[in-house]
Amino acid sequence: MLNTVSRLFLIAALVLSQSAVFAQTSGRETVQELFTLFSAWSSKQSQSRIFTEAAQHIDYPTMAEMAFTPAQWDSFAPAEKKELIRSFRTLVENRYYQRWHKLFLRSRLNIANEAKAGGDIYVKTYITEGKSEDTVIWRLRPRGGEPMVISLDVNGKDLVSRLSDRFQKQLKKRGPQGLIAWMKDKADIDEDEANGGSPAVDRKAASK
Repeated sequence: MLNTVSRLFLIAALVLSQSAVFAQTSGRETVQELFTLFSAWSSKQSQSRIFTEAAQHIDYPTMAEMAFTPAQWDSFAPAEKKELIRSFRTLVENRYYQRWHKLFLRSRLNIANEAKAGGDIYVKTYITEGKSEDTVIWRLRPRGGEPMVISLDVNGKDLVSRLSDRFQKQLKKRGPQGLIAWMKDKADIDEDEANGGSPAVDRKAASK
């Protein structure tokens, strides 16, 4: 018979094993959930629900912080950090959600593989529509026990990296408050475009 210590080690091993299985599948589940959400966005009325549900799977505080160097982020005042996170989320929601909807709407999601590196989870997928195929790599990071998306790479173009390049230029030119104002302005412009101000974007615009 197993003694008390042996039983405890066995229980711990079983728990860790179950946790490992969960981690291997949860990244895929998050990706599938977001794909379904953005595919189902069919009207202006559904926008608020999509925004709320998508935010449960997207780690905007981490994404915003990743767009800056550690020294830059530490230099921002608490109120500036809060506003940067809020503005970052609004910018992504207004600029990219409609584009992802157009990319996913009539497409099929094929999950190729899932891998871990540096504490993050990478889920490689193919988004296919007819003869068109886009490679989308979802980067996720555990937060509160759940994997949350912290970036999206569409055909080799990483969302956070591209936004970071733009933020760096504006931060150098305008300072933190000027950058926040620029982010709000860009979000407003893109919201107008999404409401009919310009022609619909094509698949290649999903990460621009």
